[in-house]
Amino acid sequence: MTEVVLWEWLNALSDPDTRGTAAEGYRRCHRDPRIEVVPPRADHLDAAVRLYEARQDKDWSLTDCLSFVVMEQRGLAWIPTELPGANRLGPDCTEISDNLLRSR
Repeated sequence: MTEVVLWEWLNALSDPDTRGTAAEGYRRCHRDPRIEVVPPRADHLDAAVRLYEARQDKDWSLTDCLSFVVMEQRGLAWIPTELPGANRLGPDCTEISDNLLRSR
């Protein structure tokens, strides 16, 4: 999981009624040894902006593009579409490495 995804999650739950729960969830993600939180890096951000610009046929956010860049770098080629927002990628699963970045 990227740090930026966690930031978006915190932003979405910024209402005073959910802010404390969101902050605790953020801290739990960082403490959980099963979760690797990938910090933002300049090279990832540059690649994400290039992907964001290149794929004008998609409605991907910059956070989506950053996640795809990190996934590709780590050899994670499939996203199950049950994940929130993943239905934008394909009917069942989406192969990232070949199809997603083709137009870069």
